Amino acid sequence: MHDCPKVNETHNPTIGHALRYILGNCPDTLAIFVKDTPPGPAGEGSTGLKFLVLHSGPYSQRTRVHFNGIACEFWFDTPGQTKAYMGLGREDRGCDLADIIATGRMIHGDGCPEIMDLVRQAKKVATAHQALWARKKKAKAGELLALLDDLGEVSPTDGLLAQYLLQVLVSKGIEYALAGRGRPLPAFRDRLQVLQVQHAEVGKMVQTIFHDEDLRMNIHRSKKLIGLLLDKDNRGNEGG
Repeated sequence: MHDCPKVNETHNPTIGHALRYILGNCPDTLAIFVKDTPPGPAGEGSTGLKFLVLHSGPYSQRTRVHFNGIACEFWFDTPGQTKAYMGLGREDRGCDLADIIATGRMIHGDGCPEIMDLVRQAKKVATAHQALWARKKKAKAGELLALLDDLGEVSPTDGLLAQYLLQVLVSKGIEYALAGRGRPLPAFRDRLQVLQVQHAEVGKMVQTIFHDEDLRMNIHRSKKLIGLLLDKDNRGNEGG
């Protein structure tokens, strides 16, 4: 069977609801994988669940449903579609699916050779993605510093361009904060909520920048924001 970390036991009632939902809507289900997602949109301090439903039908679908106040995301794909997505080698759906298989657990299915072949491929993709992420994280830190320099250079003479660069800098800063451990980033609509829970100090600073229209003060805050992000990352690397 698939040897993976167990899902948080407090989610068992939710998983039961989700299983009934999946099997009621997808009778041609072959296997189901589930994993915890980072704290965020499901509610402050709680987590959501991601489900990959492998089936024999001709369709591919992604949807979100709440059970017991827990946000559950569902990917419905065939084994062939999943294998093709994982083979793309991009930080997109393929990495999401590989992450669910490699770090979640199988809660439905008999572990047939086709499914276990996907498990092996998913673990390779997830490992490669983490190594790639470590290299990209270093490059992204340099990108943040370069944007910060550009912002300081143009702000005295071009307020509109400075406002644009500020928005880009903050958006990239959010991505940098959430790109931990090589895992796929949350959906765009969830990022601010996830940030508030996972990195409260960073989230508060970002919220202040978005709410305040004072460009000069926001540029000052952005310098503190990037300094905080890089300092947290450096301390994390020293500790790990």
